[in-house]
Amino acid sequence: MLCVSPDPNPYPYPYQELLQRQLVHIDSYYSYGYFGHRTALLHAAAAGNAACVLMLLQAQPAACPFKRDCFGRTALHFACYNNSLTRIDDACAVVRALLQAGAKVHCKDSFHKSPLELAKQSNFGHGVIWRILQKQEQEQEQDAI
Repeated sequence: MLCVSPDPNPYPYPYQELLQRQLVHIDSYYSYGYFGHRTALLHAAAAGNAACVLMLLQAQPAACPFKRDCFGRTALHFACYNNSLTRIDDACAVVRALLQAGAKVHCKDSFHKSPLELAKQSNFGHGVIWRILQKQEQEQEQDAI
């Protein structure tokens, strides 16, 4: 299974073949110039590649949604602060998959920003991502009661 998007992808996956052939661990960090040290899941979430994110989260063993880059950002941080290169339906699918895998809405990065705050700040897709996270936050609060 390759993580290939139908659209030209600005975020390369230089080690997807190694993952496919099981030559590296699914949560291995890879340094790729400007992108810094990221796992395959961090790369896929940043690119809004829903097919790849789902494949990584369903793999055995599954990719860990709690891994962070050198700035403390998780895959959910990347998915929430997206740009116009990603279609909104792909971005929503990535966010939902990460939340279902247990990603935390309130975890802070090195800049003291949570995915929820980043989604509100970016207003990507007219706040759709932010509303998904808000709903998840409310469900977590109700479960805690």
